[in-house]
Amino acid sequence: MESMKSLLCPALGKVEIIDKPVPTPDPKEVLIETRAVGLCTSDIYVLLGQTPEGQFPTDRIGHEPAGVVVEVGKEVTRFKPGDRVTTLWCRGGFMQFADYYAQEESFVFPLPDEIPFAYGLCEPLGAAARGICGAGILPGDTVAVVGAGYFGQLIAQAARFLGAWRVVVLDKVPERLQIALDLGADASYNVAEDGVRRAVTDFTKGQGFDLVAECAGVLGALETCVVLVRVGGSVYAYGWHTQPETFHPYHWQ
Repeated sequence: MESMKSLLCPALGKVEIIDKPVPTPDPKEVLIETRAVGLCTSDIYVLLGQTPEGQFPTDRIGHEPAGVVVEVGKEVTRFKPGDRVTTLWCRGGFMQFADYYAQEESFVFPLPDEIPFAYGLCEPLGAAARGICGAGILPGDTVAVVGAGYFGQLIAQAARFLGAWRVVVLDKVPERLQIALDLGADASYNVAEDGVRRAVTDFTKGQGFDLVAECAGVLGALETCVVLVRVGGSVYAYGWHTQPETFHPYHWQ
């Protein structure tokens, strides 16, 4: 294996496949053949030049990989060639839309045979788990999640595991709202159909939610959270915003 295929963004909104040398694992690293990589919204922001990483040309995209071990460093003890694994990032953090990648053994985890590679991406799962653990959810809290994308769905489920009494999910895509219900949400509301007002008046009887997690990363989502939260409650900002936000002071007061 002297070379491999890798993704490069040569200019704004453009991608191409190039040849690169296959990484050589250091003594404590594992070389992995890529079988699946998640497409994060942050990757899209890079492609569109909306982040500091979006300077072209760049290969700094892709950070949610899983695959099969093909080589291990001489000090690696937990893995061998042929093992199915999932990892947190890759060496250097990004650059994972490629045939192979190297990662330090401590950031590599076994992937059970019954979990498909596309579903066994521990980086987004780890990020969601660590994120919601810092939100301060208390047993009995009523939680609203704004944004029912991949992370919003994970956050909603994790809130329940942490002891939330009731969990509500808001989005404008009906299919996402149905998935949230199928995965255990108590209710879902469409923000494009007066869902914000109904969530407060119907579900919390006008009191508002103890905690609102913003997982949409779009303009207006944080303001929506402030409308949803109760007096003295908490808004947990998880979504990644690349544009300035405007807030109405009335809701904060």
